[in-house]
Formats: sequence, structure tokens, C-alpha cells
Amino acid sequence: MQTQFLDTRSIVSSRERTIAREIEKIRKEHKIIPKIGIILVTGDQVTMAQVEKVMATGAKVGFEVHKEMVAERNVDRYFSTKLKNMTSDDSFMGIWVVTPRFDYPPYDQIMDSLSPQKDIAGIHHFIFGRYMFGKPSLVPPKIRAVSDILEEHAEGYIEKGVVIISTKNDGTRGFFGKYLAGYLYDQGTKVVLRNVFGSSKQREKVVELYNPFGEIVVTALNTSKAVTGERLKPGSIVIDTGFNFQRANISGDVDIQSSRGVCAAITPVPGGVDALIPVNVLLNALDIVKAKVGIPKTHIRYGRSGRF
Repeated sequence: MQTQFLDTRSIVSSRERTIAREIEKIRKEHKIIPKIGIILVTGDQVTMAQVEKVMATGAKVGFEVHKEMVAERNVDRYFSTKLKNMTSDDSFMGIWVVTPRFDYPPYDQIMDSLSPQKDIAGIHHFIFGRYMFGKPSLVPPKIRAVSDILEEHAEGYIEKGVVIISTKNDGTRGFFGKYLAGYLYDQGTKVVLRNVFGSSKQREKVVELYNPFGEIVVTALNTSKAVTGERLKPGSIVIDTGFNFQRANISGDVDIQSSRGVCAAITPVPGGVDALIPVNVLLNALDIVKAKVGIPKTHIRYGRSGRF
């Protein structure tokens, strides 16, 4: 079996065109230039690269983007003040908080300073609570990215089912895996959520399939090459959301070498899920702007190639 790498460039280009068209319409009809702010806690190359991509793409499609940086060693001194100032500034319609670690700055510190009405990342507990109760809410950019790939490339994924490999040790306390499971479940998808470090890792000699009940698996471990080909079902579609550095090299959760010939398709790292995050940040920003001027949220159209 030849493994296909899933290309997300066409999705990115389509989103950029949609956002640019909508921003131009807002600027003409409402006489405003949408302004968004970014609070970046420096600490790793991935988040910094994503911020630079958002700034470049934002300027390209018509946003005014302002960035404030805080060194990780200075978080206690400056972070809350910068975030509160940006939140209280009416010129900022949305704010994207970017941190290298989910637990630092502390989650409560972010919640105390960030308005849920300006939260582009969709991490505020108010937004999460609305979503869990079935109320309209923003979807975190990374969740949107996985959904985009499923819609574009995994025909019939709702009926086939999705297995999410997650762990509380992924640096986000399992937030992403749990949120994604709820998001897909709400769509009617058959979902299996597995905390692999609490089960199969304890059995040293037993090779267990991570996705025995489904043809599609999403990894959310942030552990380099933790998923090998022998633990994947032949013919699987794999969406790798992990991002890890090893000696300046970037890798995902899946060991590509051992998975070649096992997976029917897999997202590359980098260039798969992470390539969609910046444009989905801007899509969320657009929806916040639309809410402020009284326009319905953006309707997304998919090509639905359905190759797998």
C-alpha cells in the first residue's frame, strides 16, 4: 500500500480568499478596519512561527494586527497587565493569546484578564461552557483544522468513526483530545477517546492497535514518534496533531518510517494540521468582527474530495 500525504494547501488558499472577500465587504459597508491583537509568550519556535504567519496573512487579507510579546521569565511581571490593557482597548475587536505551555501562564490568570467576547482562540471557560450546552460559540483553531481535514479528505467519517489517541501528559492536560471528542460527538460522529499512556503503555510486550474500532485516527500526544505502524490498522487515515522538537528537527506523534505502507493517508508534520491553524485563527477573528457589526458567521464550503 502506498501512503498518501494529505495536502492542506488548497484548504488554506480557499480560507484566505474567503476571509479577504468578507473583510473587504466589511470595510466598504461598515467603514472600519478590523483590528486584532496578539499576546505572545515567547518560548518555542512553533508558536512564534505561527504568530508570524498570522500577522503576515492577516495583513494580506485586510486585518490590522498588533503584537505584544512577553518573555516567559517575565510573565508574572508583565503578562496580565498587557492582556488587561488590550482587552479594555475598544480598538481591538479580538485577541489571540499564544503561550508555549498550556499551564503557563496559569489558566486562571488568563481567564481573569481576557474577555470571552474577544477570545479568538476559543479557550475561555465561558466559550467552552456555551459549546458544551449546545450554544453558538467559537471553535478553537486546532479543532477547526482537524474538522477541515476530515471534511475535505475523509469521506463518510461520521459513520466510519474516529479514534482519538490522547493523554493528560500532552502539555494541555488532555484539553485538546477531550474538546475534539465532544466536537465530533456533537456532529453525530462515532468517537472513541483513548488515554493510551494509561492503558497500553503499561503492557510492554503486547502490541495493541490504537484504532481497532475505526478507520480514522487522530493523535493528540505531543510525544515524538509515539505511534508506530505496528499499532495502526492497515488502511487507516491518520491526522497527526503532535508537534515536537528533537535536535532542531520537527516531528509529530507518528513514526513516519514504520507507518509507510500501513496508513492509506497521513498528515505531514510540519505542513498538515499546523498549516491550517493560522488561517483558522483569522477565520475566528472574522466571526468576532461579524458578531460586532451584526453579520452572520462565515459559512464554510468544502471541496469534499473524498479520496479515502
